Amino acid sequence: MLDVKRMVILRDLAEHSRVTAVADLHGVTPSAVSQQLRALEAEAGAVLVEKDGRGLRLTPAGAALAAACEPVLAALERAEGAVRALDTEPIGDLAVGCAPSALATVAAPLVAELAVRHPRLRPRIVQADPE
Repeated sequence: MLDVKRMVILRDLAEHSRVTAVADLHGVTPSAVSQQLRALEAEAGAVLVEKDGRGLRLTPAGAALAAACEPVLAALERAEGAVRALDTEPIGDLAVGCAPSALATVAAPLVAELAVRHPRLRPRIVQADPE
């Protein structure tokens, strides 16, 4: 089976045309991108990229796989969204704005209680003017 993360790299190469651009996008080295592309070629059993001067270009097989990636990746994103939609536990960052006069009496106890009740929530107090 083809590795999804490697398919994303191939799709991004098709879109950005440069290994260095894909590396920057994923926060890795160009060498790491090339290694992932070679691994994907082994999984696919086909040559997906070929050298083109100092860069790489997709072969017909690479272009076909990159195009086929889109609906697969979209389906995976929908599946992930469906699972997350069932999760009723709040998660993520939450900024609680509060006037300076109510920081100790209102905001601090509220944020402390939120942190206890919802451990996946990261509440923080933001001092705001009472406008």
